[in-house]
Amino acid sequence: MGTWEKIIGSFLSALIRGQSGGAAFDVSDLHAVIRLSAVLLVLDGLDEVADIKRRTDVVNEISKGSERLNSVAASLQVVVTSRPAAFENSPGTSRRNIPLFELGFSYPGTN
Repeated sequence: MGTWEKIIGSFLSALIRGQSGGAAFDVSDLHAVIRLSAVLLVLDGLDEVADIKRRTDVVNEISKGSERLNSVAASLQVVVTSRPAAFENSPGTSRRNIPLFELGFSYPGTN
């Protein structure tokens, strides 16, 4: 994926660059695209970041990075998926900036 800074815009730009086969694409290009387009950003698997310090860093960058991208975006929606944390004091996103929706499932015949 190449070199990138630990911020969402840099990560997304590097991901796009890598998946495009190496075409030039940087944070300025990302900003140009999101200024004109509706963007749905899905970040899947927050629960897979088990290390508390690293998870805290990831959660903080999701929050700060979403605000930075939203400041230049025509329309930005961010979805972060995670299973319920299996360990205590697990950091999560701020309810103020990112609403929490819980999906429940029950098997037929159970309450």
